[in-house]
Amino acid sequence: MRCKTKNTSLPLLIVFMVLMMGNLSYGQHKTLELIDAIKNDTVYLDLKNYLSGPVLIEFSFKDEMKDFVNGPEEVVIQSEACIPELISIPIELIKDTSSIEWRDYFDVNASLGDPYNSAHNDSILYNLPFSSGKKYRIMQPWNGKLSHFTRESKYALDFDMPEGDTICAAREGIVIRTVDHFTENGGKEHKDKANQVVVLHDDGTMAFYVHLLHRGV
Repeated sequence: MRCKTKNTSLPLLIVFMVLMMGNLSYGQHKTLELIDAIKNDTVYLDLKNYLSGPVLIEFSFKDEMKDFVNGPEEVVIQSEACIPELISIPIELIKDTSSIEWRDYFDVNASLGDPYNSAHNDSILYNLPFSSGKKYRIMQPWNGKLSHFTRESKYALDFDMPEGDTICAAREGIVIRTVDHFTENGGKEHKDKANQVVVLHDDGTMAFYVHLLHRGV
């Protein structure tokens, strides 16, 4: 079972928001990994998920490779699971098997969550994501024109909170991801560099608590 082997690391692209899926952001901890092995005249790739939640993986194969590379266009990998031999590539297509550039054959997009097995429980009442008795102004509501207009952000709320105040979970769940090593903020160039906590709910939806302090998680 090659899934126990560690080889080519694949870091992939991820306010308070609740959603079915969310982009993976770069982090200091390993999230996903492609593990390669050669068998006869073929290179096989296993996919390993190190997160405590499911991930949707979408593959976009290069036009010139579609007739040769064998693999699914998308797959959901469950928490801390491994899918063996997910993709196969004829070895004659690979220039250097000691240093394989997967982007020569396909692009990958990874999103936290399983859209096929999640449905929001509308009977759930959410708490505000801060200490009881506190009040904060909402700077940007749902579907805000500034930045809350994508699939991932349309249900987000921005609260105007002083640095260092306590953020609380708005709903019970399992923490599946934490990031708190980023020191920069602001601007489009930092949109994928958000300190965050991601909580998976029992109905398959997730809450993202983002824009957190450096080393504040």
